[in-house]
Amino acid sequence: MDKQALPWLLEEENPSVRYFTLIHLLDRPEDDPQVAEARDAITNSKDVQAIFARQNPAGWWDTPERATGIKRASGQLLILSQLGVPANERTRRGCEFVLSKPWLPTRRPVCIVPCYTANCLRFLAYFGYGDDPRVEQGWRAMIERLERDDGLVCWYQKQRPCHWLAVKALWAFAAAPAAQEIHAAMTRTAEALLSHPFDFTGEEAHWLRFGFPWYFQSDLLDALEALAACGYTADPRFRALAHHVVDKQQANGRWLKEAGSTATRIERKGQPSKWITLKALRVLKKMKEAKMVDTTLAGACGLYCGACGIYRMYKDKDTERLEGTAREVFHCQPEDIRCEGCRGPFDCLWTPDCRFKTCTQDQGITFCYECMDFPCEELVAFSADRRDIPLSNLRRLAEVGLNAWLVEQEARWRCPACRKPVDIYSETCRACGAPLPH
Repeated sequence: MDKQALPWLLEEENPSVRYFTLIHLLDRPEDDPQVAEARDAITNSKDVQAIFARQNPAGWWDTPERATGIKRASGQLLILSQLGVPANERTRRGCEFVLSKPWLPTRRPVCIVPCYTANCLRFLAYFGYGDDPRVEQGWRAMIERLERDDGLVCWYQKQRPCHWLAVKALWAFAAAPAAQEIHAAMTRTAEALLSHPFDFTGEEAHWLRFGFPWYFQSDLLDALEALAACGYTADPRFRALAHHVVDKQQANGRWLKEAGSTATRIERKGQPSKWITLKALRVLKKMKEAKMVDTTLAGACGLYCGACGIYRMYKDKDTERLEGTAREVFHCQPEDIRCEGCRGPFDCLWTPDCRFKTCTQDQGITFCYECMDFPCEELVAFSADRRDIPLSNLRRLAEVGLNAWLVEQEARWRCPACRKPVDIYSETCRACGAPLPH
């Protein structure tokens, strides 16, 4: 990570940027004295106090008639959440005001666009309303919409897919409580954004004008942060897009603010921006830390090795599980259970005589879906014993390709609570004990 800008970002004048720099760029814990001091200073900072000064005691901003708009309750709460303001009585009154007004996607009697719902979900979850029964309707509406083929089609974009909506939705999904079944909708939305052929030299050049804050609009840096929050930093397409961020860095290690809402001014356009610099360095740091997709974890049969019980107990060094499995299942020594993945080293492969691996090698293909006899009776039976996951995975592999599929699988087989890797057979996370939805 380029450290030229760190002393500037750590200046006490902007406690929000200082706080996020400490925890996100320098990996300081929340109980670090400097982190605690910066966090406590956020609410009394100039930008935050200016926002609260405009709030009515009843919870609204600008008008009691509606909450839509960046100058009104939804926009001000969205900004406060991004500034790192902790939940308090003022934010509670604001959230209650937003929930008292129409906020779910609809065209009549009042037009509420899905971008607005996604923005609301993001700050409502941040301020502790993610599990509120009233908010459950919002999660359900966004999930149902974005699982559809036309989920990104926007009424205001001449019935074309709106990639600003994709960014807003990903930010919302990243904040979703563990109980929400967001995976399919999140995957479809991320794929739409990553696979979109951006015309950065033409009509989509505005994506390269970085700004803060945003409301309905967005930029590439905001999109990359949302994708990173959803676990897509290892995707090669993410890395290709991130090169545009690197290209915009100034010689002094900073980035300029070129856009963003003019209704709520935070920093000046055309000047070096602490917020844009922080966001850019966060993206680049996460990308550097992310492992590239591991192609050794794709089985010929469609199983993802990262979620295999054998692979997990070996890689996680789960001594108790290794000993129990060796003694009760395979009648061998624990050290005999070794596996680096179906496409890994032959001498560290749990099933070197796998019939699907042998069959595909004999035919000169990589995966069973490439076979003229797909799906054969043997594969159908094998898949049925595993909740039909292999066949479903093979069809998805054929649809999106190996790299994208591996990114999806890596994100799918993680505990929704602690984000540690899990296997397909466990009903609870072995790291934190949370129930697993699969």
